[in-house]
Order: sequence, then C-alpha cells, then structure tokens
Amino acid sequence: MATEAFPGVGDPRGPWVLAGERAPLDALLGVLWRQWVVAGPPADPWEEGLAGLVASGEGRAAETLRALRGGAAARARAAVAASAATLARLGTVDPRWDPHPGERLVGALGGGRVLVVSEIDLGLGRPARTRASRCLVTVGAFGPTAQAARSLRRAALLEALRSGAAPFQVVGIALASREAWAWPVDRVLLGRALAELVAELRARRRRLARLGGPAAVGEVAWTRAA
Repeated sequence: MATEAFPGVGDPRGPWVLAGERAPLDALLGVLWRQWVVAGPPADPWEEGLAGLVASGEGRAAETLRALRGGAAARARAAVAASAATLARLGTVDPRWDPHPGERLVGALGGGRVLVVSEIDLGLGRPARTRASRCLVTVGAFGPTAQAARSLRRAALLEALRSGAAPFQVVGIALASREAWAWPVDRVLLGRALAELVAELRARRRRLARLGGPAAVGEVAWTRAA
C-alpha cells in the first residue's frame, strides 16, 4: 500500500514510525492495569503508577502528572484512586485466557519504510491463522475517547496483518467510571482503520513537503526507529 500510494514516503536514514500518543493519566492507568494482571491490585496506585511510567520509558508522562497542581492534581489522584478500587473489584484474570499484558503490535509498510505501532494493555487468546481467536483490551480513566477507539481499530488491523486472522473483538475499559465498550471486529472496522492510516500518511507527507522535504523530518512529530 505505502509503496504504490506513497512513493516518496520514507527517509534514507531509517524508517518512519507512526505511533499514537496517549494521555499521561491513561498511560499511568495502563501501567496499573498491567501490574494488576501480573501481580494484583497496587498498594499505592499513584506512586507505583508513576514509578511504572518511568520504568517503561514514559518518564515525560510521569513528569507531567507530578507537575499537576490544585484542582487538576486532585482530579487526577481521584481518578487513579477510583481506578484502583475498580481493579480491586475485578479479581484476577483466568490464566486459561492466555493473557498477555502490555503488547506492542508493529506492522511494516512500503517494504519497511513505514512502521506502524499500536500498544494495547491486554491481549487475550492465542494468535490464529484462519479463525479469529483474540480479544484486545485498552484502558483509560473515562471513555471511550475517540483516540482510544482509533487506537483499538489500528491494533485490530495490525493483528490481522501479523497473524493472518483479525481479533474477534476489541474492548475499551474506563476504570474510573467503571464502564466498558466492546466492538466486534469485521470488515467495516478494519476498512475504517485502513482508511485512517492512509489519511494519516497523506497528511504527514503533505506537512513534510511544506517543511522542505526529507531534510525536515526532525521538525515533524516522527519517531525514527533505531
């Protein structure tokens, strides 16, 4: 797709990586969720969540949350406390579901010139080649946000590309408000994910062209693979 539709995409110094951004609070809750899957609910959710962000390479999100003051800080802490209470109510994940916390899905386009990345908080089930067998889960404080839904659609597309079978559904969980949404994965959802990806590539290529071409890659919000 990228080779034919975007012949100018790519930088000779390395591939471009398209990776969605996540709100700092949602990133912290993702850390707590993954910890819950592995070891159970946290004893000190705020501090353990911040430490987990730093340990996972998301120190900037931790700094943003630590810098909150006044009402913003109180709301963030309240959301984390409510989310921790939700986790305590959930019990444990049955190991027969084959849980995989904190999965990173990567797809290569255009002969490896573009890498598309999506991170989910929990994958359930084993990859299949012909029959959908997995469920992908992401968490946040409240939702579902448009960003979370878009991230789940992209994750479903990448899972289909890497394993040959799309997941049977994707799920968004709002821990603070104790809500959940599930979307069945069908051709409509995958087609929308593909259309969103094409639109993002086109928009970023146009922006890059306005900035002067490949030499200006560093001025755009790209992440270059090592």
